[in-house]
Amino acid sequence: MLRCMDELPMKMCNLANVQTCSMNVLDIFILIFLEELSKVTKQGIKASYVLCEGNLPVYKGKLLVNKHISKNIICKDKFYMNYDEFSPNIPGNRIIKTTLLFIKNQTSNRNIIRNQYLLYFQQVDVSVNCEKDFSKCVNNRLMCHYDSLIKWCKVFLNNKSFTNYREEDNSYSLLFPMKRIFESYITKSIKKSHYFKDFSIYAQHNKYCLLESHKKFRLKPDILLESKNKTIIMDTKWKILNDESTGNYGISQWDLYQMYAYSKKYNSDKVILIYPKFNNEVVNKNFYSEKENGIMIFLLIWKIWKRALGNLEKGFYRVKKIYGSIYISCGDCREDSTQIG
Repeated sequence: MLRCMDELPMKMCNLANVQTCSMNVLDIFILIFLEELSKVTKQGIKASYVLCEGNLPVYKGKLLVNKHISKNIICKDKFYMNYDEFSPNIPGNRIIKTTLLFIKNQTSNRNIIRNQYLLYFQQVDVSVNCEKDFSKCVNNRLMCHYDSLIKWCKVFLNNKSFTNYREEDNSYSLLFPMKRIFESYITKSIKKSHYFKDFSIYAQHNKYCLLESHKKFRLKPDILLESKNKTIIMDTKWKILNDESTGNYGISQWDLYQMYAYSKKYNSDKVILIYPKFNNEVVNKNFYSEKENGIMIFLLIWKIWKRALGNLEKGFYRVKKIYGSIYISCGDCREDSTQIG
């Protein structure tokens, strides 16, 4: 369903110059990480004094006597020292370099693999203990611009969830606008179907207003199908229906008012409400039809998982052949001519 979105709304980063339509979700997450890394590199990679130990040609720091004697019995020009060195090899940078190497092995996207950010970390080691390095990443005034990037590193290296709500460990929440995704999925499926090759298909058609003379309250049906002698209005609803007749099966009264307005304004005698089918919920009763006013309102239950794609064309066939009072279910493609009212 995500592939049907013409554009995936993203906050926090600018991906306007990147073609994301053919990427999988992981690649998009990696691009967000690289965008955050770009901000950090522009501000400069941080360095700090790091405690080092080694055999040096100069005397600096503290002489480690025992190791000096064992290492330099012959080499009289060396000093085995314990000293501080200003270096970028700090825990935060080690975590970032480790993440860069990790994501290179997780993607086949050439643009991601070719990124040059590792050049900034040539003097930085790979982390041998990520958990320990994460614990040493101090969020102070000098390192505050690292904060967002380190959270992304946790997502990749610790396999963190994108919906982590524990108070002591904040992470990103990944939210998709399912109403828009479902609408795009249905619209693109209809456009691909050969059953509607004679129809002009419009998404979010907005030609008419409820108060036409004042151009107020613009009407925007999700899907409009027009042929020479037929107009069909479809509206998608990302809601779960139920089997309780006392609650109108979970169908909103406002949704019916909306469909009634569409049918009158577009002069369409057939309007269709499309709901997703998640598990085994079933609306047993037929939907209401206002035959006296010349308006027929139908219900289409749409299975959204992959193995139901075989029923897709059958559902489209039912839509095109709608007549009388029919209850349409794309789940089993059955007809029920029982009329209520």
